[in-house]
Amino acid sequence: MGTSPQDLYTVATLATFAGSSGAVLILYNTYRRLFNRESVWAAFVLAMVVSLVVAVATGALKGPLGFFLAFLNGCLLFSSAAGAQQALAYQPPGPSQSREVGPVGQPDQPIKFRSSWFGSHK
Repeated sequence: MGTSPQDLYTVATLATFAGSSGAVLILYNTYRRLFNRESVWAAFVLAMVVSLVVAVATGALKGPLGFFLAFLNGCLLFSSAAGAQQALAYQPPGPSQSREVGPVGQPDQPIKFRSSWFGSHK
């Protein structure tokens, strides 16, 4: 049984919490790799765009309450995607490595897909 391109992301999968937060994670990590740039604001804007697209596609964007709920959902999508990225980026220290992580996004160092969105924390 094969998978067709239409089965990967659909409106139905995008309208789920996992589908929307996964879309934010994928879109922002793609942005980071393509442009070798870090911007948490870009991730936030992408979360808002995904939330608005889902609200329009599902017909939930009606009146001020609909816009507020879309904004609230966008904040939730951003937070969940950022948390998922942090979980992916976390690597427990081995016997010969420290927990300190060097800066990412330097001009001579490409951004790693599994790196934190928030840079190094000491």
